[in-house]
Amino acid sequence: MKKETQQLIDEVMDNFDFEEAAYYFDAMKWTYTNRHNNEEYIPEIYDLKRVARERIESAIKCHGMSSCGRLEARYWQDADGWNLSLKLVPIDAVACSAEFTKEANE
Repeated sequence: MKKETQQLIDEVMDNFDFEEAAYYFDAMKWTYTNRHNNEEYIPEIYDLKRVARERIESAIKCHGMSSCGRLEARYWQDADGWNLSLKLVPIDAVACSAEFTKEANE
């Protein structure tokens, strides 16, 4: 992975408000499902960070968008260079009023 791409990842991960995202997961009772026993659970911050990194890596690999677990990563190129964003994606319109997007430009 290029150094510039890794810097984008680090910047987005460092600036995304995982604590606020975890608050919304708890408040809205949004859950993940454990792959081993199919039990639902409200994710902790470390779970959100793991899923965020997976979404980011997937978006970079396909030069596009990857969404799962209410987290969406986008990687695209414009006139200023490569961009990376990560945001919380509520399924219902009432879910949250704040936009959790953090972007970085290469």
